[in-house]
Amino acid sequence: SDSRRAAQAILTLILENLVKALAPVVPHISQEIYHFTPKGVREGFLPCSLSDFESVFSHGWLRSDDRWTCAEVAGRMRVIERLADEVNKRLEVARKGSIVRSSLEAEVKILTDSEKFLSILLPLTTDRQLASLLRVSHVSISSLNDFVESSKKSHIEIGDQAALYSVSIASMEGEKCPRCWNWGELAEGKDVCVRCSNVLTDLGIDHTRGISTASEVPASYLEKA
Repeated sequence: SDSRRAAQAILTLILENLVKALAPVVPHISQEIYHFTPKGVREGFLPCSLSDFESVFSHGWLRSDDRWTCAEVAGRMRVIERLADEVNKRLEVARKGSIVRSSLEAEVKILTDSEKFLSILLPLTTDRQLASLLRVSHVSISSLNDFVESSKKSHIEIGDQAALYSVSIASMEGEKCPRCWNWGELAEGKDVCVRCSNVLTDLGIDHTRGISTASEVPASYLEKA
């Protein structure tokens, strides 16, 4: 899938830069990481300088590609980080109140009257992106012109504007997926959630009888990964 390939690309870039940064401090480990990096990563789908030299010490220092500099994305992520701080505070209160035991048992409900805040959050609700960033099982977002008086309001700076919003935590209904540990509805006739069911189906793994072992993953799929 596109999301899997995108994740692989980012992990490859992180590996490349991390190995270069660690090389002067832990040279032996860095060299081992370099040599044990799979050939498909070093010479595969993404142009990566790890494949250019025999030694990690021949690379030189980190060189950031201008393609990865995007002020708009950085600004959106700063907003998400501040939202995550607020969510974590509410999760801690929910844990102490025995509403949830872990963050993955939680559903986060966000109310806001800011169109700009909504424009940042709503695109991230597809494919559980926002839930993954906040490390919870589900996020629901509502737009209200007037907040309930009893709701605890917070504000967040978005550029030169201040957005007003509130966060509440509820216990997520449904069942726990034994593969990803997220709570919700399991796929019909399966013992895992819909997302995990789709992944296991792509891998060619029969998951109607329980979580299967990695040995059942077809070798041809691993070669493409």
